[in-house]
Order: sequence, then structure tokens, then C-alpha cells
Amino acid sequence: MSGARRPPPLAARLLARLLPREERQEILGDLEETFHARARRRGNAAAGRWYRLQALLLPPWIWWGRRGEIVHDRATDLRHALRALAKTPGFTAVAVLTLGLAIGANAGIFSVVNGTLLRPLPFPEPERLVTIAHTTHGGDLPPQLPSSSAAHVVYEEGSRSFESMALYQTGEANLTGGERPVRAIVAWTTATLFDVLRVPPEVGRVFTAVEDRPDGPPVAVISHALWRDHFAGDPAVLGRQVMLDGRPRTVVGVMPSRFAFPEPGVDAWLPLRIDRSELSGFHMPSVGRLRPGVTPAAAQRELATLLPRISTELGFLPLELLRGAGIAPDVHPYLDELVGSLRPTLWALMGTVGLVLLIACANVANLLLVRAESRQRDVAVRRALGANRWRLLSQLLAESALLAAAGAALGLALAYGGLRLLRARGPRQLPRLEEVSIDWSVLAFTIFLAAAVALTFAAIAALRQRRGSLVGALRDGTRGATIGAAARRGREALVVSQVALALVLLVGSGLMLRSFRELRRVDPGFRADGVLTFRLSLPLATYPDGESAAALHRRAMAEIAALPGVVAVGGTDRLPLAGFSPVADPVRVEGHAVDLEALPPVMEMRSATGELFAALGVPLLEGRLLEPGDSERRTGAVLLTETAARKLFPRGNPLGRRVAHGLPGQPDERPWSHVVGVVGDVRSGLTEEPLGGVYYPPLTSPGTDMDWLGRDLWYVVRAEVPPESLLPAVRARIARLDPALPLAEPQPLADVVARAQAQMAFTLAVLALAAGVGVVLGAVGLYGVVSYVTAQRTREIGLRVALGAEARAVRGMVMRQGLGVVVLGLLLGTAAALALSRFVTALLYGVSARDPATYAGVAALLLLVGLLAVWLPARRAARVSPVLALRGD
Repeated sequence: MSGARRPPPLAARLLARLLPREERQEILGDLEETFHARARRRGNAAAGRWYRLQALLLPPWIWWGRRGEIVHDRATDLRHALRALAKTPGFTAVAVLTLGLAIGANAGIFSVVNGTLLRPLPFPEPERLVTIAHTTHGGDLPPQLPSSSAAHVVYEEGSRSFESMALYQTGEANLTGGERPVRAIVAWTTATLFDVLRVPPEVGRVFTAVEDRPDGPPVAVISHALWRDHFAGDPAVLGRQVMLDGRPRTVVGVMPSRFAFPEPGVDAWLPLRIDRSELSGFHMPSVGRLRPGVTPAAAQRELATLLPRISTELGFLPLELLRGAGIAPDVHPYLDELVGSLRPTLWALMGTVGLVLLIACANVANLLLVRAESRQRDVAVRRALGANRWRLLSQLLAESALLAAAGAALGLALAYGGLRLLRARGPRQLPRLEEVSIDWSVLAFTIFLAAAVALTFAAIAALRQRRGSLVGALRDGTRGATIGAAARRGREALVVSQVALALVLLVGSGLMLRSFRELRRVDPGFRADGVLTFRLSLPLATYPDGESAAALHRRAMAEIAALPGVVAVGGTDRLPLAGFSPVADPVRVEGHAVDLEALPPVMEMRSATGELFAALGVPLLEGRLLEPGDSERRTGAVLLTETAARKLFPRGNPLGRRVAHGLPGQPDERPWSHVVGVVGDVRSGLTEEPLGGVYYPPLTSPGTDMDWLGRDLWYVVRAEVPPESLLPAVRARIARLDPALPLAEPQPLADVVARAQAQMAFTLAVLALAAGVGVVLGAVGLYGVVSYVTAQRTREIGLRVALGAEARAVRGMVMRQGLGVVVLGLLLGTAAALALSRFVTALLYGVSARDPATYAGVAALLLLVGLLAVWLPARRAARVSPVLALRGD
């Protein structure tokens, strides 16, 4: 063997680790002999290559040959683990329930996050879909505006960054022709929408660019649900007509059932038909598909160069006004538009339930450590009799795996029930809720959690065994033995983490609670109790002018006002708390020069009957309310809200003064109207300050085209009886006036307020539930550790009592030890909560993320809980009988 070197060291070490122990030396010896023989015949390099190949192929082949033995060993381990867990039903039940709650919360919230944020949109190449909006930084404009027909025209003609882009808006229309009229959700869109989304129709075709012209034929693409319900799924639906707002439209296509744009429940898509002579303001959403390789930032820069053309080429806005208002394009992923402000909420909830899982794991780990202490003598005896350490660890892993699997199964069941509850009672604003489900991604996530939990528990138990000695375990295995310092510190560290995590959860919950209280204290400007609302939309085909529409509304309100229990009936084009109106314009005052570089105050344009304010409980501050004669005689009378009056007339009396919306010389310039009264502000959103508004009567001054303000009206009915009880009588009165008119969205006004609070209430409920679970688990963990440590020190305490220690001193000793752990956890938790505070700032309203009162209150609550958790074991320790304690051995 002269000249032959040793086998490759890395391959030799790999074989030494992977081969079965009982066969290792024999196989390594045979391989080394063969290596030397090959080296003599073929050289060291060839022998080395052969040896490395054996290191890769031999271990799997040997273990595969022993697979039956391995399967038998693992089955034995599982049977042993089942028997061991069955012998301690209390421990098993607590551990499984704890893990089930934590894993279920994580699986449930992950399913929501997955369905709304992580799962791709149901369109081809969804990463190229973007929203085209606009930002502002001037005047009273909202910080973000949708697009407009004028901007769409210049973008579509000049942009090279987009394959296609579309403009759309949603609304409702009366759908007739069935057993009873219903309100259908309709989307008016440019023909390019279907190119942007790339979803072909299931039947027929989409409408064309020719049909999208102002003089195009009336056509419609209908949804799968409308095809099924209204046409019984007839394959010959193409060419048939659907009646929307009294106008027949020819069906040219049916979209697939999975298609839901821009929102679920859309029944029909109609041509938008942009007329270049009547371009609109910034109140219509737009979506586009980027060309391959183009980023949203690059597309945004290109649109910024095109936007001034709406002034220079279309004459839509003065260029000075466009620049003064700071209007600029904003291109961002369409998914961001869908998710909106819910993204930080969902990630915060995901982090919250993650903290719950950590607390639960710490709690179960403490239970396992206590269990391991009680089994230390048994394990030591088995090791002394020759049991393999790896076999013992395999049995520990089997127990941990069974606990984690049972917890995961229970968690999935709880998550499934929680999702059903979320669909029934959750906030309606939650996007893509119909896509949230327990799918394979959620199952994989749950399995991953269960595996991580099982491995963590097995590692903790393995470390505890590794640190122990056979002699020490056999000697200290008696009932009176004192717990080791290392084991005690490990369990105390787990309790410290539980207290710290519970404080983080409680701080988040406390901040949300204070935010919710602040939100509840916001005066919306109206009284919602005892008010019924519904909507009546009058089709243009049946009511072709403003006079006929106003006459129907007057008769309907008179009929409803005559019902028993009705106090007042009013009408408006927009309910309170419905968000800022898309119909908002600059408002100018007669006699005040307009500076085009400084945008005049922007106000919401609304319509209202005089009785609306009594129905809503909105006060009249100055002047008078609108009267029926203002509509009939078209006097040009308007009301201002308090904020509008303050902005337009900061130092003067607005009564009798004249105002107009729109800019002079622009297509949307309106005639002057005179102010007859000032009413209180009604909020468009609970968290936004009032923008200011101008109320017009349903019919306005001669020569205007604003009769649409009174065509689609929300009815506001204040009654002395429960609002829902009025619905049958109201339906009957409306049907008597016009059987083809459906009542749309009947609801108590209190439900509108509840929906405005729903997102914060939902977040608060989840955080409060998580914090409650965290506090309970933390208290249980603290109680368990102090109780166990106290029980381990029974002999020591008995000696102290026998030597004359008073009960008060014993209680103080135990409580100092337990409260020291609590205080350390509070300090660490406070530091962690302060570090994480920036992540919850976006979720709060009216309260700082570092609010001292919340932190102090939470710390005091946890200190009280900790005091109770340690007082019970301390009280029990003080009653230890010295005779019984010293007789323990």
C-alpha cells in the first residue's frame, strides 16, 4: 500500500455520520480496503472518485433496505407517545387546547391575509395591472383623486408605457322584466377594459370601440349570475334585450362566473361613451396594463409629462389652476387599490396572532419542562440500562408531534368556524372576501406551524436531557428534591417572555380601545336612532325631465309621511358617512376675484329637501331651510354647511350672498345661486374633517343641467316606531305610485354608522381576543411555574418553618421571587411595545401610539394579574406543615 493515501476525509466523515451505528465500523473497514486496492490498480484519483460515489449512494441504499425496521421503530414511538399522553389527560387536554387556539388564530388570519394580499389577482399577469389616479397638494382637495375622462383621453393617446388603459364608474340601475323590479349593480366602462383585464366572455363577445362611441347602439355585457337568474342560463341569450332604467339594451356577451370587476356583484357592463365635448372632472377610476418591463414609477413619470395637455390641448382646466392644485399622476399596483388601508390592519393582526402562538408555545413548553422534571428519574433509569439517547429523543419528538398535530387539527376546525363567522359578521369593506378560504396554502402554513412547534418542544426536552446527569437524576429523583437552578431559570425565562408578549398585545388592544372610544365620541352631525333609509332611482325613460322626477318624489314623500309613526321624511342624493362625494367643485363668491393660481375652496355638491334636516336632526344655524317653492319656482336658493360658510365668508354674513361652483369660462361653470340658510355639518367620514358643502334643491335654476341631483334620491324617514317595521307599508305605497320602482338598500341609518366603525371594531375585537388569551396564558404560566417551584422547595420551606420562620416571611419570599419575574417581563414588554409602536400608528385615531396612560394602565393590570398568580402558591406555601414536609422522603 506504499504511496496510497487515506480515503477522502470529507466523504469518510459523511459515511461515519450516516451509516447505522452497529454496522459502521465493518462497512468503513471494507470500504477502506477496497479504496487501497483500487488506488494500487487505478491510482489515487480514481479511487477517491469511487469512494466519494459510495458516500453518496451507500447510506440511502442501506437505510432503504432497513425501512421496515425504521417504520416499526417510529410506529412503536407513536404508540408509546399515545400511551404516555393518555396517562396524563389533564396535561394533554390543556396543551392541545392551548395550541389549538393559537394555531387556529394564526391559520384563520393567515387565510384572510393569503386571500386578500398574497394570492394573485384572478387575471393573467396581474403584476402588470395598475391603478391610474392623481395626487394633490393644494387647496381643499382630498390628497388623492381618481382619474377623469380628460386625463384618460390624453393618456391613452400619448402614452407608450401602457398596452391599454380603461376608465370606468359603477352605479345602479332599475332592472325590470322579471316578477318584480330590482336594483342592478352596473359598471359603465370603456371598451378597452376587457383588453386590460384579459378575461374573455363565456358566451358571445364584449362591446367594441364603435359601440363605445357617443352615438353607438345600446348594448350590454351581462354577468353569469344575471344570465342564470334573469335568462335561466339560456344559451340563446345573445341578441335578447335587458331593461335597465327603462331602456332596452341588447345582450352581446356573458362574462364567466369568476369575473368580478370592479367589485363582486356587478350585473352588467355598459359602454361609458366618452364625449370629448363634455369631459368630466377627477371622479372616475382608471386601470391600465403596463407593457412588459415597464415599472409603475416609469409610467408615472411619462404621464406627468402628458397631464398638462388637458389644459393646452383640451382646454379642460387652466394650466395655472392645474399647477396650483398640485395635481399629479399616481400609478400604483391595482392590488394596492383593492386592499387600501386594510393592508397595515391585516399585517398587524397577523403579527398579533403570531405573538399569541409564541405565548402558547411558551406556556406548553413550561408544561413540558415540568413534565420532563417529573420523568427525569424514569429517563435516567432507561439510559442506565442501555437505552439509546437518539431513541429517547425520537420518543420525545413523537410526543411533541402528536401534541402539535392534535393542536393543528383543532386549530383548523376553529379557523374554519371563524371564517364562516367572518363572512357573516365581518366588515363589508374587507376586499376579496369571497376568495378567502381554507385552501392548500393555509393547510401548508398550518402544517409548517405544527412542525415548527413539534421540533421546538422536542429540542427543549432534548436540551433538558442533555444537561442532566444519570447520577444526579437518580439521586434527585425523590419527592423532596430541590429543583436545579438551570431548570428554574429556563422556566422563569419562558414566563418572562409570556408576560412581555402579553403586555405587547394588551398595549395594542388598549390603544385600539381608546381609538374606538374616540371614534364613538365623534359627533357625525346627525342623529341615527329611529331613522330608516332607502333609495329610489327614477329611470330617464320613464321620467324624462326634472319636473316629472320631482313630482314623483313629492308624492312618494307625502305618502310615506302619512304613515302612522312617521315624524319626518326628507331626501338627499348622498347619505351621511358615505365618503366624500365624487361631485365636488371649487366654489366662488360673487364679487370676489378668482386667482387661478390659488384654487378656490372645494365643496361637495349635494341635493336636499327641506325636511331632510328635521329627519336627520341637523340644526338650522342661520336663515331658513329649502322649501318646495324653491324647486317649483327654481329660485336658485341653496344652503351652506357651517364649514362652507366659514371658508367662503370668514368675516361676513352669508345670507343673501351669491355663490356658484365651477370656474369662470370653464365648461362646468354654473349660474349664481343665493344663500338662504346655514345648517350644521354632516360628516362624510368619521375620521375626516368636514370638507364643506352646498345643498341644492332637487330642481335648480333655469338653464342648468343639474336635475340629476334629484333623480336618484335617498329617502330619510324618522319614525317613532322601529325603522324596520315601516318597510312593508313603504313598499306598498311606492308600488302604488309606480310598480316598476324598486326600493334599493333599505336599512336603518344606525347600520350606516356601524359600518363606518366596522373596520376599527373588527380590529379591536381580534386584538382584544388575542390579548385576553395572552393574559390568561401568561397568568396560567406564571401560576404554574411559581406553584411548581414552591412544591419543589417544600422540604426547604418546612425546614424554615420548623426553625421559626413566620408565615408572612414565607409568603413574602415566594411572592418576591414570582413578582421579580413579572416586573422583568413588564420592563421587556414595555421596551418591545415602544419599539413596535410605529407599526400600529396607521390603525389609531385620536390617540398616540406611545400613549402613557395606556402603557401605565396595561402594566398595572398585568401586575395585578401577576400578583394574584403568585399569591395563591405563596399562601399555600405559608401553610406547609413542617412535620409533613420533613417526612416527605
